[in-house]
Amino acid sequence: AELGAGLPSPSTPMEQPMKAMYACALALGCALAFLFAGCVMPVDPDIGQQDDDAAEDDDDAVGDDDTGGGGGQPDDDDDDDTVSDDDDDDFTPEYSGVVITMKPCDVHGTSMPGDLDITLPSDITDFCDAGHTIVEGDVIVEHTRMLNLNGLECLCQVDGDVWIHGNSMLHDIDGLAGLKYVMGSFSIDEDSGMIDADGTASLRFVGGDFTIHNVSSIGGPVDGHLAGFTNLIVVGGAFTVEDTSSIVHITGFGALQSVGDDFTLHNNAALADVSGFSSLHSVFGDVTVTNNPALAAVDAEDLAYGIGNVTGSIQVSGNGP
Repeated sequence: AELGAGLPSPSTPMEQPMKAMYACALALGCALAFLFAGCVMPVDPDIGQQDDDAAEDDDDAVGDDDTGGGGGQPDDDDDDDTVSDDDDDDFTPEYSGVVITMKPCDVHGTSMPGDLDITLPSDITDFCDAGHTIVEGDVIVEHTRMLNLNGLECLCQVDGDVWIHGNSMLHDIDGLAGLKYVMGSFSIDEDSGMIDADGTASLRFVGGDFTIHNVSSIGGPVDGHLAGFTNLIVVGGAFTVEDTSSIVHITGFGALQSVGDDFTLHNNAALADVSGFSSLHSVFGDVTVTNNPALAAVDAEDLAYGIGNVTGSIQVSGNGP
């Protein structure tokens, strides 16, 4: 028999329906092959979306989608923790009305459980040599004879408090140059040496109280100038500078916007300049500027009453003429 006998001739009326059915079957087969066989280049799922963080998407290759989100939007993925990876700006909480961009500190290191109690330089060396960048407890520097905290630059975050207390020979805290976030309180108290605080420029956030109390001198490169803490944006608790004898100028704190509890400058014998608080606009507590005999009354009042949002009372008294 002739090949094709019994089939409709191409010239029969069934030609067009048969062609249409064949075309539909071909299209369906291609679609199924695309979806299930993986035989063609897959479409990037991140276009216009948040990053899916699939393993193959975390290589940071040139042109990879994790250099930016789809549609020109910034990427918000938590990626493979490569140095300079795009996940470094993911954490942006709003705290006391201020949005803070936080970069994860575990990108380059690990967390140390418990407290870091520093009494000898070897305590610092052991911490950094272990690859740590985060302390899950407190950092305590208390009653030591250390001259500085050099070598602690690996420290990026403290989940508890930072407590620097009673160190008569401590001259600088430049070893805290890498410290960005303290989730608890930060306190420098009863330290009789001349402490250079200029190395605190990386600190952006203190979740608890910030206290400088009963220190003979704390400053920056110039004696009497408290010029550090220049990038501190938020203090979640109270802010206190009290009972100091040699601080003349507070010129740091230029980035400080919000204090979550009381703001106090009290009994600072030499304090004459508080120009460092130019960005402070919210205090969720009382404002007290009292017993600072070298601080001109007009400057004390300008500071206290110039804070736009104060939820508590304002007390200004006992300052200079």
